[in-house]
Amino acid sequence: MFDRTVETTVDILAPPEVVWAVLIDNAAWPEWNPTLVKCEGQLEPGQRLAVTAHMPGRSAWTFKPTVLTVEPNSELAWRGSLPIPGLFAGRHYFRLETEGASACRLVHGEQFSGLLPLLMGGLLSDTEKGFHAMNAALKARAEARAGVAQE
Repeated sequence: MFDRTVETTVDILAPPEVVWAVLIDNAAWPEWNPTLVKCEGQLEPGQRLAVTAHMPGRSAWTFKPTVLTVEPNSELAWRGSLPIPGLFAGRHYFRLETEGASACRLVHGEQFSGLLPLLMGGLLSDTEKGFHAMNAALKARAEARAGVAQE
């Protein structure tokens, strides 16, 4: 079995509550999110989502993960897999770590497992680029909501 994690971080000059509000408003993702361009469904544990991803240099695709964790102002996670056990599974997560009274760090990643990730080197690299792009867009939107001047 192969396991690989793609993990990115970004420091955001906004309280976790503000970042969380942007993150869980999945209906608004098409307005600002360059990577996860659409997310339909309830962000509640056990619920199934329809998420459309568009990684740099790749065509968009839709997958249907199940929500695992929704801890307000702290963590959102879901898991997707292929129907054949052991072939592919991914646990996508967003964690917010408090950095003082008015800032936080977003830890955004995915843990891949199964046989298929062995063949996904280029896609994993593009996934990391996509996560960085989403992080930057989330940072800009949350900081604008928090009244932080944009450079």
